[in-house]
Amino acid sequence: MGWAASDAEAPLAVPLFPAKLEGSGFLSATPVPAAWEPGTRLELSGPFGRGFDLPISTRRLALGALWDSAGHLLPLIDKALERQLAVTLYADCRLPSLPSAVEIYPLAALPEALTWADMLAVDLDRSMLPELRRNLGIETGSGLPCPIQALIRTPLPCAGMSECGACAVPGHKRWKLACTHGPVFDLRELEW
Repeated sequence: MGWAASDAEAPLAVPLFPAKLEGSGFLSATPVPAAWEPGTRLELSGPFGRGFDLPISTRRLALGALWDSAGHLLPLIDKALERQLAVTLYADCRLPSLPSAVEIYPLAALPEALTWADMLAVDLDRSMLPELRRNLGIETGSGLPCPIQALIRTPLPCAGMSECGACAVPGHKRWKLACTHGPVFDLRELEW
């Protein structure tokens, strides 16, 4: 979570997700407040919650940028390529320069990846959960063809400090808070 004391328009902390880690800093995936220009002094706290877990048994990784950017998935590419995994990115959004080892396909091809991949990592907004089965081509009531982890983008106003519930997503037995149980969830844990 980050905030700038000089930004009177953003009194609450903003969730920041690293798109690239380098040295003593990181490049943040969008969005960040427009008032935060290079040189703005930021106060940072965290990390909070749970991130992606790339199992050691994974050999073929599929990534699905279901929302407005692939930035939240970029750190997985570096980790996967370090381990010499096959990586395929499915997206319709504008993409940054990527290593040539990464195959890129449109989102419409994502359902075909589920039989190829050992794991799928997706980035989506909480409002997209009800349509996720249809978007992935998974029949209602059928199991998952491969493990799927999802970064659920949702407001995180209290950053887990007061369990306000604004970031809640539906779990099988109870609501789960993205600030503490996520924001990355194993889809088997969620009602969707």
